[in-house]
Amino acid sequence: MTPAMSIRSQHPVAKRPPARLEEHTLPFWPDPTRGVPNVILRSALCAAIGKGGRTYLDQMPLASFKNFSVLYTGQQLDQGDLSVWLMVLNYARSQRAQMGQEFRFTAYGMLTGLRKTDTGGNRKVLHKRLLRLTANAVEIVHDHRTYVGSLIEDFKRDEGTGEYVMTLNSKLLPFFDPDQFTQVSWEVRLDLEGKPLAQWLHGFYESHAAPFELRIASLMRWSGSENTNLRSATQKLRKALSAVELACADHGRILRWTINKGCVRVRWEC
Repeated sequence: MTPAMSIRSQHPVAKRPPARLEEHTLPFWPDPTRGVPNVILRSALCAAIGKGGRTYLDQMPLASFKNFSVLYTGQQLDQGDLSVWLMVLNYARSQRAQMGQEFRFTAYGMLTGLRKTDTGGNRKVLHKRLLRLTANAVEIVHDHRTYVGSLIEDFKRDEGTGEYVMTLNSKLLPFFDPDQFTQVSWEVRLDLEGKPLAQWLHGFYESHAAPFELRIASLMRWSGSENTNLRSATQKLRKALSAVELACADHGRILRWTINKGCVRVRWEC
């Protein structure tokens, strides 16, 4: 904040220039990718869980990689919710909507982007996911960055056009600083639909150019998995990593991985 000008000052205080439009919009990413804050990719916020009952969490500390702190209140989110949120972010980015400013999309367009057929059932599922992404409170702390709010600020339906009209919280922007988000291959993610652990692993490892060797137990905890049996977890990781390797290869990226003595080692070759 500019300090108050002294009574004795002979010179006016310089006014801060107005913020540029770019300072209030999401950064650019190419259409084949989706921009995702690393804290989302490296935590259990959108858990690698299957279909079924959702747990309601009340200021629950969620497992996260390194120095992220994440607390969550609301119905548990999963990888399907994350895919919908990534589409929401992409609409905001492509329309160059300022954070806090309305942007629009249709259910048909959203479902098509998710490779879903436009049916009444899928529209209901989409609406439930949007409600879940709105009716929550996420508390994130990382270095000097903090965020408290929902992943979607608010939304409504335009009864005239049938479009969804939505806004995002501007306080999310620091988590889209150049070193704070990853451009994830959208086609690879869609190829892994129905394989939540594989989707989580893909996002996690895309956010690391040179991944560390990590323990199986740590990966499973960060993914939000409740599987604590080492043998079972190892089998699930092998299957999920094989799926990621195949999906990446189909799109020209080579991922190599090994599991040995309870640890996972992954490297990108291209």
